[in-house]
Amino acid sequence: MTTTDRPLRLLFFLRAVNFDRVFECLLRELLGRGHSVDVVFDTEKGGLPENPTALFDALRAEYPALSYEDLPKRREWWLPGATAIRLAIDYVRYLEPAFAHATALRRRARSRLPAPMRLLLGAVARHERLRLITVRLLWTLEGALPVSGQLRRFIRERRPDAVLASPLVGLGSQQGDYLRAASAEGIPTVLPVASWDNLTNKGVVRERPTVTIVWNEKQIEEAVALHGLDPDRVVAVGAHTWDHWFDWQPSTTPAEFAAKVGLTPGRPFVLYVGSSSFIAGAEVGFIRDWLRALRTSEHPELRELGVVIRPHPQNVKFWETEDVDEPGLTVLYPRGGAAPTDAERKADYYDSLFHSRAIVGINTSALAESSIVRKPALTILDPRFRGSQEGTLHFAHIAAGDGNLLLAAGFDEHVAQLLDVLESPERYAERIERFLHTFVRPQGLDTPAAGLAADHVEQAAAVPAVVRAPQRRAPVRRARAARRAASAVASRRAAAFQARVAPPAALRPLRAPRPAPPRARA
Repeated sequence: MTTTDRPLRLLFFLRAVNFDRVFECLLRELLGRGHSVDVVFDTEKGGLPENPTALFDALRAEYPALSYEDLPKRREWWLPGATAIRLAIDYVRYLEPAFAHATALRRRARSRLPAPMRLLLGAVARHERLRLITVRLLWTLEGALPVSGQLRRFIRERRPDAVLASPLVGLGSQQGDYLRAASAEGIPTVLPVASWDNLTNKGVVRERPTVTIVWNEKQIEEAVALHGLDPDRVVAVGAHTWDHWFDWQPSTTPAEFAAKVGLTPGRPFVLYVGSSSFIAGAEVGFIRDWLRALRTSEHPELRELGVVIRPHPQNVKFWETEDVDEPGLTVLYPRGGAAPTDAERKADYYDSLFHSRAIVGINTSALAESSIVRKPALTILDPRFRGSQEGTLHFAHIAAGDGNLLLAAGFDEHVAQLLDVLESPERYAERIERFLHTFVRPQGLDTPAAGLAADHVEQAAAVPAVVRAPQRRAPVRRARAARRAASAVASRRAAAFQARVAPPAALRPLRAPRPAPPRARA
């Protein structure tokens, strides 16, 4: 149900076409309310499947008010320098105490820097006072950049009631220019945060949107502490990306699914979900070690346990030459990976979660999605992935405090946990429910997040248009405040994480009653 008295014209800048499934539910909600949405892609993404716009084409066939286009190439003389400044800001972020253990994130940010700036900031990194002066200089330079005339014309021609942009936090991203240009035209702006990890493992939000839409209270904390956003303009609606799974039903019986993927019918199985190349690289070595721990276990339930390995859709190259199949026992499915962007692929993905007894992985969204089908999720803290597990702040969302993930310090402990999950899955129900209430749908399990997100888009569009000048000194003050707040957030996350992993008992199933989940921000 719409909250406006007329259809809106919405201009939605997306980094690339592969954000289709991230925003499908929100787009359907907005279009279903009668609004028109023009999606603009600003980056040509490589490594995509054939017909990468298939989901957008299907949506456009269903909702003629949807259109999509590529952003014309920008040719402004100051843009290369602006990108270098923004890359530097994003890199220096990872020199702060809050990211002391984020070695992989820091390495990635450094690799994007131009070579001269890499040398300069390498020297800056060793001196705290010099680093603070550099941060101030970089933010001052960024705040003094001009508003793009090309973008102002592009936006003015389309006459939107609101401009949306996501993810906005790519390293060195130009997307902040869209918000700056829209503000100069007096048009409200919206940042719908793309995923559960976006506010902690990429770049910095450099322009303040009219409203920022996040999933939960933890992301509100991140938006305020790590990005300096106004807490009154950040709203938690839940995981709109996953709304459809709450109403989804399996398309196969257990026997049909087993026959489809190549498992022996009647054999219980666990689902191993692959992680991205940045998180896990070629994770086949880890998978082999994990399978060896199962197959050499003293427990026949684990030796004979079925395993379905589902590759990450953007990390499949190594599977062209690797094979871990054990006929009827361990299968790779689908071998080439598949993003769930159409009905058949969604059914495959959902069925693999639904029919499994548990989910295992390193650090990937499926470990959190598994909570929707009430399946326990497990991982092993492996030294090979220290930088992409403990070294990322978002891992604490699922691994610490109210997280749904069962942590093991090694394969022996993991095997014991997995056996307990298979024998007594009901012992994990309370943990999963709490995670769903606090992280996935904080406004209630029966309240779709996409509807709430659409409400906030409509409310933002109703904000009186006020032409805003580009920010100047504000980012410097925000950077100082955010530095202090970020350290506090990182300390709390580290303490919560250690509370889960330090004492051996903390790795066991939680049996004590838990308090009711806190009320989330509307």
